[in-house]
Amino acid sequence: MPLFDEFLKKTAAVLSGRHFELIGGGNGAAAVFIKDECPVVYIVSLADFSSVEPESYEKFMTAVAESVLKKNRDILNNAVCVNVLYSPDGAAQEFIDGRDSLRQNGVHNIWWMTDGKTLTFGKGQPDRVFGIEKSVRDALESEAEDRERSVGEISREKFEQAAIRPSDRFPVFASVLIAVNTVIFLIQYFLGLENEFISRFGVNAELIFSRGQYYRLFTYMFIHSGWEHILANMFFLFIYGSRFEKYFGKYFLPVYFVSGLCGGLMSAALNGGSFGVGASAAIFGVLGALLVILKKSGQRLGGIDYMTMLVIVVFEIGMGVLTPGVDNFGHAGGLLAGLVCGFIVCGILSHKKDGFGNN
Repeated sequence: MPLFDEFLKKTAAVLSGRHFELIGGGNGAAAVFIKDECPVVYIVSLADFSSVEPESYEKFMTAVAESVLKKNRDILNNAVCVNVLYSPDGAAQEFIDGRDSLRQNGVHNIWWMTDGKTLTFGKGQPDRVFGIEKSVRDALESEAEDRERSVGEISREKFEQAAIRPSDRFPVFASVLIAVNTVIFLIQYFLGLENEFISRFGVNAELIFSRGQYYRLFTYMFIHSGWEHILANMFFLFIYGSRFEKYFGKYFLPVYFVSGLCGGLMSAALNGGSFGVGASAAIFGVLGALLVILKKSGQRLGGIDYMTMLVIVVFEIGMGVLTPGVDNFGHAGGLLAGLVCGFIVCGILSHKKDGFGNN
């Protein structure tokens, strides 16, 4: 048990740092962690093989997974339960090799084993599940946790440290961008200068690459062509730009403008002689960065999780493709730049003392 307790604490620290929540056990022969990624919930159980009756434990974990699905039937329809058995002498290998990996009643039980040094997999069982295999391996290679602290204490601390919390500050930058875009649009609309603004400040291949008017890669982000264009962009900027700024503060403007710049370059390079305008590319960049951060952190930001954001991004791309006159190259350039920016932000935050927390 002392060796299993050490393994349990180390794995609890890693899983909780990746926002798996401890929901049971931790003081005996087993512990159960959970994380939902609607419509799928991932459950990780850690058990000392020598201290449990395997068949009974399998029935117990299946019942746990079915109970979670039943209580959350409106948002969850599948449970993936990864059961890691601690067995220093390898006695659990025969048991996990004989397990059926078929999904039953929405529950997919997966069986792995560790001897405290390496992670092995049951015959026919998947060896990669939602990065859980990496978490267990990282735990096996990590330093031992404080023996005086309980699994629950370690789990709570790591979970809180990893939490991404919004700032109480007003989203100044997003609000200023909304105000500036709106004022510029009202000026061009009421003075009848829309076409002149587009031709003077929009992105265009010849004017940028042949005549060196690179300022257009910046100014085009503040020009819009019609009420529907400005209202849609400002709505998305308010919803997602404000959310990004509240959670990640100083990273918002770099992500916004780098994505807008890249979107403008792609638009100018691939749209021929037409003019491109609008904040869409920059906003797609913010969506792309949020998509990466949600995936890497495994958390929700203001009620939005990774799958929800993925659906939003795919839907918006699809709408752009199906709508005539939309600058899809600009959207694509902004989105790709935002995805890269998201990885950069994750890299920066992951090296901070508190990880993703307290930004």
